[in-house]
Amino acid sequence: MDVAVVGPSVAQVDVAPAVLRAGSTANLTCITENANPAARVSWWSTSDDGRLEARLVTVAVRESQTAAEHGGTVVVSRVEVVLDSDDDWKTVACLANGTRTATGQVQLRVRCKSIVTVIVVPYVIPTIKYVKIRVFSQT
Repeated sequence: MDVAVVGPSVAQVDVAPAVLRAGSTANLTCITENANPAARVSWWSTSDDGRLEARLVTVAVRESQTAAEHGGTVVVSRVEVVLDSDDDWKTVACLANGTRTATGQVQLRVRCKSIVTVIVVPYVIPTIKYVKIRVFSQT
């Protein structure tokens, strides 16, 4: 019996909810397909210089495996991430490692509360005093 050893062909990342807000939790799902043996999934995010090298800090990681329709294994990895304003524009990626590596990534758009500071500067409008002049003539 021949057993085909193949790496994951796809790694796709989905994000919920559609609108992300600072202080809320984002649910990220990575789906990998057609790996034999099953792919090992890890989550990464961009560092301040934009490189994918910082491991993603997560609240929970859940993983499940099912048989793929045409052989191999589908791995579904789910993570929950508590978002803050620094996560806006951050790229999150899942790396599926097997005999080859597949990468799926998404860029987060995190809405933050706007803080508006109003500074009132007193401005004195100079007042003009009118002087009434009466002219008397003698004839």
